[in-house]
Amino acid sequence: SGSYYNLDQPGHGFVAQVVEANGQTEVVLAWYVYRDGQQLWLFGQAPLVEGVATVPMLSYRGAQFPPDFAAATVAASPWGTVTINFSANDAAQVQWQSELPAFGSGALELIRLTRLVGHSCS
Repeated sequence: SGSYYNLDQPGHGFVAQVVEANGQTEVVLAWYVYRDGQQLWLFGQAPLVEGVATVPMLSYRGAQFPPDFAAATVAASPWGTVTINFSANDAAQVQWQSELPAFGSGALELIRLTRLVGHSCS
């Protein structure tokens, strides 16, 4: 668990949290990134098996800042998948395949920026 980014592309990155859910180990993955200068938040959750997860990602838009927040105004749309491979204690690789032609596919090498307090490696 922790936050990860690519040294050559600071300013966007991933937060991965390994959790127990649905009776198995899963990863909750968030990718904070941009498209055409606009924030794009992608979120998903999937089983983590031997350090690898293929996560269906959703993009979110809508809503207002509290106190004007209304859950009914949040719109989630399928975006594609991100496969994350936690290859070493402080490194990971991601590959993505978007369902949206504007995003296509690609890959990044990541390093861990932060980790949970009290956890030297996970």
